[in-house]
Amino acid sequence: MDSYSKIIFSSRYKLIDIFLYYFPSSLLKTIVERRIQDDNKAFMFSAGRNLKVSNHKIYKYIAMYIRIQGEQNSPKENQQNIKAQRKSFAKQKEYYDKKYPASKTPGLSAIEILHNQIYIGISEMDDINKILLDSVSLIGQWAAGEEKLFYYCEDAR
Repeated sequence: MDSYSKIIFSSRYKLIDIFLYYFPSSLLKTIVERRIQDDNKAFMFSAGRNLKVSNHKIYKYIAMYIRIQGEQNSPKENQQNIKAQRKSFAKQKEYYDKKYPASKTPGLSAIEILHNQIYIGISEMDDINKILLDSVSLIGQWAAGEEKLFYYCEDAR
């Protein structure tokens, strides 16, 4: 990761800057708007209240999800794990509440709603292609070293 980040970004950028470059708030806004357009109850709690979706909540959810994936806690046959996903999110919520007490972490029900609605679908592929095209254009096809990325270069279109 560090060697790749040094190709595109100068050393004054942090890993969070690189993450935000590939997953900007404009993409979040597009995802949320499309989910609401598809289903106006997409971000609604079971009690009927609407979740107030913000970039802060979405980025917190993404951080939790990345951390869960990074831990790679796979289920075992001899271990019953009821509501494993909710327990994983509860563990991450506890971790982030301890590590960053000043920053409010969304509740478990809100996290589950975000988990069901925040994903990159077919409708976001044009936005993702543009982000990847910009990246490949910055470093050039020769630096990518992968002919599969040639599709994202201007010449291939």
